[in-house]
Amino acid sequence: MSKIKAKATLKLNAYHILMERVEAGLRYGWHRAHKHTDKPDMEAILNAQEEAVSNEIAEILDQSE
Repeated sequence: MSKIKAKATLKLNAYHILMERVEAGLRYGWHRAHKHTDKPDMEAILNAQEEAVSNEIAEILDQSE
């Protein structure tokens, strides 16, 4: 039985991946800010979005050393 050698190259588009996570975080934060009220103030919206975007980005970054 012969062995087949295969070589593959994978190139990730970091900008695209990051932008997808930022957009997902903004959407989630918007919905989160409106969870218990129909008209949250701007600070509540921004805080919810900041936390959601931070969480989305943290999921794709390796934080171990």
